[in-house]
Amino acid sequence: MVETNGGAIVAVSEVRDAHSTALVAVGEARTHLPGSEELAAIKKLATQTKAIGIILPPPDIRAIVDKTAQFVAKHGPEFEKRILGNEKNNVKFNFLVPTDPYHAYYKLRIKEFGEPGASDAASKDQTAEGAAAAAGGA
Repeated sequence: MVETNGGAIVAVSEVRDAHSTALVAVGEARTHLPGSEELAAIKKLATQTKAIGIILPPPDIRAIVDKTAQFVAKHGPEFEKRILGNEKNNVKFNFLVPTDPYHAYYKLRIKEFGEPGASDAASKDQTAEGAAAAAGGA
């Protein structure tokens, strides 16, 4: 039994299996092209679903990321390739893979360590982290 109601999808009750219901499209198929306002709303929604910002790793992983980024900034991308080859089965180095959530943080830290005066900033970061850890442990 098929019912027509202006191109809507309707349930068909005459199905051989009593436990299932089929949905059948009836009526004319139409192509809908969105207008400029609707297209703008779709684009806005698409940009809202993209990842924005950098995910900070937990402190234990952050220490590994920071130290690795410091060495890669100093010794170059060949050093990174060597680490990736040696530690490919070590989950603590997953941040080296571009699809990892902490990869953006890693790349940012390489950039920061590569800038002039970065060694001073790195020692200040480590000193601040050490002081925070000592204060938290007391």
